[in-house]
Amino acid sequence: MAVNAFDILFVIAAVLANLCVSAIYVSDRHNSMKFIRIFGIIFLTLGFPIIAVLIGYIITGYDWWVYALLSYVIVFFIVQLILDFILKSQFREKPVQHVVYIIFFYIFQAGMIIIAFNINDTCGYAVSISFWLLLGALIYLLIGKRKDKKLQKKTR
Repeated sequence: MAVNAFDILFVIAAVLANLCVSAIYVSDRHNSMKFIRIFGIIFLTLGFPIIAVLIGYIITGYDWWVYALLSYVIVFFIVQLILDFILKSQFREKPVQHVVYIIFFYIFQAGMIIIAFNINDTCGYAVSISFWLLLGALIYLLIGKRKDKKLQKKTR
């Protein structure tokens, strides 16, 4: 199957979304709410190209499961908008809610990777590599938080 403009738009949006989440993790490690907000807004705006991709795929005709995965990805963007920017919910501080969100997030990630591999292997690897960068940034964040907790305990 030939790569079309909607495929390219999807891969660019997926890679940028992962890079934005990576930047959010690094910004969180450095307690930079300004950058967390900036990258969060950029992340959310990437939902618009994904909507355009879904419309383009519907017009050109794709398998139903691609529509389902893209719809899920769009729903994730909407939920993220509602929780973080409209309700300003602190759901990440509540373990049960955070676990549900994490599951929701990794299904979102799997959907983007599956769609990218459906386009072709190169696109799939591009989105996968950006996901692995995201995981590296997450590890960087978590190691930093662990070190901060140890420092807080020592200073008490």
